[in-house]
Amino acid sequence: MTRYANRWDGRAFVPAPSARRVIPRLKLLQRFTRPSARPSASAVASPELADRIEQAHLARETDVDAPTTAAELNPLVAGRLLTAERMPAVLA
Repeated sequence: MTRYANRWDGRAFVPAPSARRVIPRLKLLQRFTRPSARPSASAVASPELADRIEQAHLARETDVDAPTTAAELNPLVAGRLLTAERMPAVLA
């Protein structure tokens, strides 16, 4: 560990927080393999799932490391719009 990996918190040196991986909305949507596989709010019957998809389209950026991001993809898996095997690639 280099001396720049720590920060002073006023009492002691503590590990610096890890950098967030934030990507723009377009990058997230491009991680779905084909345009036909990209989720569309009008293509689903569930109003809750349609709302989540619409929120993803409206977001300016996505923190791919945030636990809430993975949680937001779970309904896509349940709605069969995304496979569980493909989810790690979307979050990569």
